[in-house]
Amino acid sequence: MDQPLPAVVVTELQRLQPATFVIFGGTGAVSDSIRSQVQSAVPFAVISRIAGASRYDTAAKISAQNYTASQPKVYVATGQNVPDALAGAALAGRDGAPLILIPTSGTVPAVVMTELQRLAPTSIVIFGGTGAVSTAMELSIAGP
Repeated sequence: MDQPLPAVVVTELQRLQPATFVIFGGTGAVSDSIRSQVQSAVPFAVISRIAGASRYDTAAKISAQNYTASQPKVYVATGQNVPDALAGAALAGRDGAPLILIPTSGTVPAVVMTELQRLAPTSIVIFGGTGAVSTAMELSIAGP
């Protein structure tokens, strides 16, 4: 059972009265119970969800739905450790640039490579050191 939304969150949603509210991630990340609580707090908001089969797929879908091709800059962070992506999201938001998630090591998911190719950035900024995103992963995304 989900915890109820904190009262401070409900109060802020009611103060803001958003016309739209987007949930990022599937029900494993943000449950339908939480969605219902948000809907109760702001009953006139249109709530949508962007979700993929994985966190990498979800990040690629968010990018695809919000950014046109030929982006000058794309930010990348590991999807396996929250701090770099969380800090990087603020900078990406400020710059109006997408934030793509990749694994720390291994293989870049095909959906991520497809999105990087579509974005065709002239610059890729990786958040974190080689412990967060390995050199092999950096080389994998350097020339999609």
